[in-house]
Amino acid sequence: MSNLLRTLGFLLAIPVVGYLVSAGILWDLNNDATAASGQTFETLCERRVEINNADLNTACGEIASIQVLKTVSLWCGLIGVALPLLAFLGAKYAGNNRDRLAQVFRPLVAMTVAVLAGLVLVEAGVLAFAAYEGESYLVGRVHFVIIGGVALGGLFAAFQLAASAFSFAKAVTLPVIGQRITKEQAPKLFTEIDETARRLGARTPDNVVVGLEPTFYATSAEVQLVGEQTPLKGETLFISASLARILNRDELMSVVGHELGHFSGQDTAYSLRFAPVYRGLGTSLQAVATADDEGSMGLAKLPALALLGYVYGLFQESEAGVSRDRELAADQAGAKAGSAFALGSALCKICVYSELWNKVQQQNVAALAEGQITHNLSRAFADCARFDVEAASIDKLLAAVLDVSVAHPTDSHPPVSKRLDALRVTVDQVRTAGLSLPAEPAIELFQNGGAELEHALTDLQHRVLVAFGHVVIPTDPPKNYTARAVYELIACLIRADGKIEASEVLTAEDICQRMLGNRFRSLDFREVCTHQRNDYDPTPLAKAVGSSVTADSRETVMACLRAVAEADGEVAPREAALIARIEQAMSEGAADAAQNAGTSESA
Repeated sequence: MSNLLRTLGFLLAIPVVGYLVSAGILWDLNNDATAASGQTFETLCERRVEINNADLNTACGEIASIQVLKTVSLWCGLIGVALPLLAFLGAKYAGNNRDRLAQVFRPLVAMTVAVLAGLVLVEAGVLAFAAYEGESYLVGRVHFVIIGGVALGGLFAAFQLAASAFSFAKAVTLPVIGQRITKEQAPKLFTEIDETARRLGARTPDNVVVGLEPTFYATSAEVQLVGEQTPLKGETLFISASLARILNRDELMSVVGHELGHFSGQDTAYSLRFAPVYRGLGTSLQAVATADDEGSMGLAKLPALALLGYVYGLFQESEAGVSRDRELAADQAGAKAGSAFALGSALCKICVYSELWNKVQQQNVAALAEGQITHNLSRAFADCARFDVEAASIDKLLAAVLDVSVAHPTDSHPPVSKRLDALRVTVDQVRTAGLSLPAEPAIELFQNGGAELEHALTDLQHRVLVAFGHVVIPTDPPKNYTARAVYELIACLIRADGKIEASEVLTAEDICQRMLGNRFRSLDFREVCTHQRNDYDPTPLAKAVGSSVTADSRETVMACLRAVAEADGEVAPREAALIARIEQAMSEGAADAAQNAGTSESA
């Protein structure tokens, strides 16, 4: 109620000023006329044809504009009261009913913005004319700059509102960095999607788009793929290749089932009708609020800001309630497609791992700026995320995500804790299962393990970064093979006990960062740690390094290896033996290089 009263205050301020100014001038004129002739000025004007006095005719012509000001101010006030009350009643009628909300919101907002555009323009005129008449009548002086600023501000604000009103009718187009895939590219995935849709009684999506962004969603909006000319129409399912490396098959299909759950009813149709208007209202509010006008020009837009903010706030509550109910209903579909636990586990994983995507992007941009190309960002994301999550406390990770809402481009989601409760999945169950990467990730549902598709998506991501000026890739970057060799040798050392511990990798990273400085790249190091063969023999590489670097560089490499081995307080026998072997191979390589150099000089 306080918001309604505050909005009414803004909407009525200018009409009240206009009405009081006009009423005050007329009252004063009537008093003077009554004292002089025994009749009010307005009565004399009604009899001016009968009286036939030139001065009276002129005065009555001038005063007619003041009477118009009074009448217009009164009507502006009535409209200013009607608009927020109509919005209030509309919101109450719609409530959290998605069908009513979709039916009411569009015509109500379109009508409100259209009427408001005219009202802002008229009220700007009312304020400007009231200032002119008030100043000229009371002090005999007019500030034309201020009055002109008010009029221009009203004209500008009205134009913005009118322009935004036309945008409400436009179809929503969702820009996406991704690639539409076919059954030939992922036959196993499409079989799972078709089976899930059949089980849920949902429509199979018209398009399946895969991208790198760590999110999943279903939409009926047009999807404009970056680099493509024609937008995708119909219902589109977006799948994250990056998250497909984090989730197992059951988790992925539970998430897909959740998204297909939106296709089983009127959810996407509701989003299609509601989203453009809701977005358009927010755009109108932002456009008017951020317009570059100050002082008297800004006065005219205050009523528009107040009313738009009020209407947006009213339906924001309804939208949040509807979105929450829709998501919980879709979760039940996801549980039916896979299992309640698989969906709950997937929700927690998505929240935990998605937070690391920005870190991967930043490291990738830094590497690109030096000409170092990562060819599979999806795999790099999984490599990067693996050790951060495995080394962290699962209790802290879960505590951090329970109040998080999963990101979505067009809808809001309830917090993870509410969704777990609705699924009857406990935090203890998720904690027991863990959040580590699966042995058989869902990316295996794609042809050839998704590698070809991931490479194409990575290349597209890099081209977008370059096109938008986020990075400039040097044409002839310096080759730095030494750093990669160090990664291979350190990874081999960490594997000396037969496995790679996340804590060891993080410790090694800290040491390498201190000793190698800007030359160290975490993405590359973690890729080596994850994908190096168990039977890898470091001797040939160590010999090659020894023959190609300076004595100082060889000592830096050995210092890194010793520091990593000693990080846990003791050097295991296997580690000591491996370090000795590497050092011996590097010395042999250096000796061979020196001998070859001497032979070349003699020749």
